[in-house]
Amino acid sequence: MQTLFAVSFQAAPPPQPAVPAPQPAVMQPTEHPPPYSPPSYNQNEAAAQAGTEDLKRRQEELERKAAELQRKEQELQRNMDYQSKA
Repeated sequence: MQTLFAVSFQAAPPPQPAVPAPQPAVMQPTEHPPPYSPPSYNQNEAAAQAGTEDLKRRQEELERKAAELQRKEQELQRNMDYQSKA
């Protein structure tokens, strides 16, 4: 069974804006952002401070290792002296 529909199309007129805009839309801020304030310290100073602290930590670690090595060497020397006397 075949059904035929008759459809007629009419070109609709282009929609017209309700109120023509004389200027482009621009949003106005409701509140102003706070003024820029630079950090209280210089980033280079902070990096230098971190680098200095790291160097101090490494120096202390090296000094502890040096003291431990010296203690071990003295112990080995005492053992060698003891063995040579026996």
